[in-house]
Amino acid sequence: MSDSADGLFSPTMAAEFLDQVYADLMRRPETLDAALAALSWYLRTQRRKLATPQWQHIVTLCLDHPLRQVLHQDPLTARAFSMSRGYQGDAELLDIIYGGDYKGFSADPVSALGAAVFSHTIRCQAPTAVRERRTFLAAQIDMQCARLASSHILSVACGHMRELELSTSVQARAFGRFAGLDQDPVTVNFVQNTWGQLGVECKRESVKALLTDDSPAESFDYIYTAGLYDYLDEPVAQGLTRKLFRMLRPRGRLLIGNYTPNTVDVGYMEAYMGWNLLYRDASAMQNLAAMIPASSIGNREVFSDTTGAVIYLSMEAQ
Repeated sequence: MSDSADGLFSPTMAAEFLDQVYADLMRRPETLDAALAALSWYLRTQRRKLATPQWQHIVTLCLDHPLRQVLHQDPLTARAFSMSRGYQGDAELLDIIYGGDYKGFSADPVSALGAAVFSHTIRCQAPTAVRERRTFLAAQIDMQCARLASSHILSVACGHMRELELSTSVQARAFGRFAGLDQDPVTVNFVQNTWGQLGVECKRESVKALLTDDSPAESFDYIYTAGLYDYLDEPVAQGLTRKLFRMLRPRGRLLIGNYTPNTVDVGYMEAYMGWNLLYRDASAMQNLAAMIPASSIGNREVFSDTTGAVIYLSMEAQ
């Protein structure tokens, strides 16, 4: 590994580090937070400086080491790794992060050590950013509805739309139309059953279907997508951005969120959660609009959240 004296890749040193973290968790549980923070720092560092094949070797070492069995006692880490809904970042996983509680989502008993690991991971940067994103989206919805009471709003890859719990305008039904799109039929049913009484619609639709649909597009005053772009490569992401931008009414706004390369938990997420995202910096976020004529874009802004883990692109149609 690059932390050896001669700077070469050293699987032996990586294994020794994992041995030490494992020993600390098993023999000195009072040091759990420090041990897990050190593990996160170590994995992040190695991911950033190693070539992809070497990093994948580290991931394999992590999954083959007994430390994995300890960390997968954490319901959050285990749930992400298992992809119980068939994909990462499903709506129920986000509900665990929002509530900071795995009870009600885990059928199996959770060990004391697993609960302690959960108490650490739920407070890490990436989950903290998820909770901040929810609050931010609710505020943006309320600002839009205050700006235009008859606003038509669309959430793409909407999940359970927990931001609506925090939105005063949605709770008061102070909007013109509110629609969500998601590829997961279970999620779509949840949204319809939970938010339908407030006038919120939800439709099952994938990114591919949205991009290939040649029927006249509906139009909206505000479109947002929170976590979808973390999984889209650049050609698809640029094509989707163009499609969504075309669905804006004049003076309408599009908001796109994405995790950044500065995400502290990236190494842990990839090694132990199997959670691989496509990270974007400010320049990459600007590039999402590459297929849109500059003359059709009004105000455009790229900005980060307070955690530094999530970055946003906001664009207004002329």
